[in-house]
Amino acid sequence: MPWYDGLVAFLDAQPPETRRLTLDFAQIEALVGAPLSRSAFTSGYWHAGRTSVLTRELAVCGWAVAAFDRYAGAVTFERTGP
Repeated sequence: MPWYDGLVAFLDAQPPETRRLTLDFAQIEALVGAPLSRSAFTSGYWHAGRTSVLTRELAVCGWAVAAFDRYAGAVTFERTGP
């Protein structure tokens, strides 16, 4: 889905030794080029399961959501592939 392209490209460009990466909401908004929806401030948005578009797009580039911190306004991504 094009909406996630900037985030996916950013994660995909990380060097292989980068195994975890935390981005705050402002950084994610900058990468996707738009404000996050209100639902993005809930854990369900980031941990929606294997059927979510976000989960599938992240899996394509070998990443997954490892943690969501609503209070810090941040999401931690973890590399799932080599």
